[in-house]
Amino acid sequence: PIAAPKRDLPLHSESYNCPEEYLFDEQEENEWEEMSDSEKTTNYKPQKFKSLRSVPLYNRAIHEEFERCLDLYLCPRVIRKRTTIDPESLIPKIPDPNELKPFPKTLSLEYKGHTGKINSISVSPCGRYLASGGIDGKVFIWEVSTTRILKTFTFDDEVLSVKWNPSFHYLILAIAVETSIYLINPNLRPKFISEATEQLFDKAKQNHAESAAASQKQYSTWNYFSGNTEEYEQGIRVKIEIEHQIKEIVWHPKGDYFATLANRVQTTYQVLINSMSKSKSQKPFGKVKGIVQSVSFHPTKPYFFAVTQKKVFMYNLQKQILGRKYKTQANWINSLKVHPLGDNFLVASEEMGIEWFDMDLGETPYKTVRYQDKGSRCLDVHHSYPLFASGSHDGTINIFHGMAYQDIFQNALILPLKLIQGHKKVQGLGVLT
Repeated sequence: PIAAPKRDLPLHSESYNCPEEYLFDEQEENEWEEMSDSEKTTNYKPQKFKSLRSVPLYNRAIHEEFERCLDLYLCPRVIRKRTTIDPESLIPKIPDPNELKPFPKTLSLEYKGHTGKINSISVSPCGRYLASGGIDGKVFIWEVSTTRILKTFTFDDEVLSVKWNPSFHYLILAIAVETSIYLINPNLRPKFISEATEQLFDKAKQNHAESAAASQKQYSTWNYFSGNTEEYEQGIRVKIEIEHQIKEIVWHPKGDYFATLANRVQTTYQVLINSMSKSKSQKPFGKVKGIVQSVSFHPTKPYFFAVTQKKVFMYNLQKQILGRKYKTQANWINSLKVHPLGDNFLVASEEMGIEWFDMDLGETPYKTVRYQDKGSRCLDVHHSYPLFASGSHDGTINIFHGMAYQDIFQNALILPLKLIQGHKKVQGLGVLT
């Protein structure tokens, strides 16, 4: 700030004991009084007093004090009202976790049988069976309630992914081994489901034989096994061969189509959409925009999600166009899951944890949730309860309450419920699936 200028030193004529030469005579005093205020060189008349006690009161003191009181009285006033806010009203109302039950809290059952790392697990749509595949080349089908092994399939190479068909009318297990996909009818109870599954394979086999002669360019090879082969006796009905190693299998909610994702290959053949009824594979992308990390189908609309390292692309399969692009804050995305209602999807990444996207709010995350030290390795959403879980390399699993409302004016409710610990880390790897 600029300093105020210094005031001039007082003159001799301003002293209460003014020297004689500065005093006015009678003529000068009359002339000074007859002058206007603008003509006067000073606003005072030099005077001389014997002592400081003889100096009278300022003759305009009462007048100026009165004018000051008028200024204060007539000036505009603003009434400032003090707002009283309850501190508890600023805290959002969070429901009690006991009101959000059921959700997993303790270890109930343990399934033992694999001798190496487990790459993938999947629960059947009826909830009675669990399939698991690992690096030891074995696939076990467990009974969920008793942990009993019902079926065992052995392959020469590592099992990369297992996934049950989501349809309640059939019981089909898809297994990915290197560059092959096996579709299996495990012949489990109830019997009418196994019979319906067998009829579905027979019908698909007939369609495949009829369309094999007039088929166009194929991106995969479909081989159906007959009744006199060893594979057929084990339950293997179809073997699909593609060009690259498979990383993931994702079924469409209706159960006829499934997508395959090749492992870290930047090509238009990395993602293929396969049809069981037509025994045919097709590539949905004509251009490559990076290495795809994960894919998923929309539960109700003809949308297909593809995730690269930093972005999420939503394609309209019916119009065959790019519908929308979503931007994440992560540098490496691991997994994507679409909420069962279809208006939200979740992304798991190493740096940002879990990012919740509301497709109606925009292209950026609605909320970011991070409760794990090493980020989120895998992610899954419950189909009927408002729950989702994320696993990390630190060996922990976080259970969250994620309620998505059909009312567009009400935002999703996301709350942490339970931290599950106890998984052992092997060679720096924790929860993988």
